[in-house]
Amino acid sequence: MKLVESSLAKGHRENGYRVISQADPGYKESAQIEVDIEKFWGWFQPGFWAVKLHFETLIRLRRPFGPFIDGEEFDSNVERSYMAATEENWLLTIRASLDELNNDIVEDLSAYRDVIKTVLKAVIVNLISN
Repeated sequence: MKLVESSLAKGHRENGYRVISQADPGYKESAQIEVDIEKFWGWFQPGFWAVKLHFETLIRLRRPFGPFIDGEEFDSNVERSYMAATEENWLLTIRASLDELNNDIVEDLSAYRDVIKTVLKAVIVNLISN
């Protein structure tokens, strides 16, 4: 799914990761991320004055080292109310779901990066004091 792929790439790029495709040099040597898309679906709930559009996403990420080594789940559940369930409103709802998903991924990657920085600082201090 290109929408999930672009959302994942955006989250990684925002955290300083280089994201490459199969056609790019160095692809075979790069760290691969395994992605399972468990949910990627929407529904609408008709009402008297408005229609509610719902969209749920659930993905699982795994990689051989670094963040997501044990597998991480990311999900989003967005509900928006509109006067009609137009194509534009569906796209806005889906985009909101992917943005929420991306924010969660960015948050986890940032936390991982901060832990690595703290560990490296402690190792450097330990090496200097010895």
